[in-house]
Amino acid sequence: SIASSNTLRDALLRVLHLLSQNGVTADQAETASKKSGDARAKDVLRLFAAYQRHIGECGLTTFYDAAWEAGRAVHADRSLAAAAGLRDVVLVDDFQDLDAGQFELLRALAPPDGKVALEVFGDPTGSRFSFRGTSDRFFAEEFPAAYGPAEFTLLSPRSTDSALADCLD
Repeated sequence: SIASSNTLRDALLRVLHLLSQNGVTADQAETASKKSGDARAKDVLRLFAAYQRHIGECGLTTFYDAAWEAGRAVHADRSLAAAAGLRDVVLVDDFQDLDAGQFELLRALAPPDGKVALEVFGDPTGSRFSFRGTSDRFFAEEFPAAYGPAEFTLLSPRSTDSALADCLD
């Protein structure tokens, strides 16, 4: 019996979280389940759709889809960004640690070619919260594609100006 299987529950939750992290909606999951030729995939996608609908009906969200929900709300009502106090620029540190939902939220708050600038800082070799689905592709690919590439490399003063380096010792 799998009725009380912690292993099955944990495996299903990992898949449900992955779908949430990537912004899959209940309707998209339902459509995908109808197209799938794999009975297991159909079951998981239908379960995900039911899970998402139940969460929505209860007025809840999860850690894994909170940024997506916030992004959808801002896209639907542009006044929310202004009400949050956004006027000129959004600064993001450790940009290499973004997940898909967080990137979409930033695109909603500071749309490309919009009035609010999005300035990001990061290190493509820096640490990430991989359990959350983070990826440096937002830093290396998605951001430059949406906002235009601009790369700056900060050098140590020791490697560029010995007088300055002497002062820092």
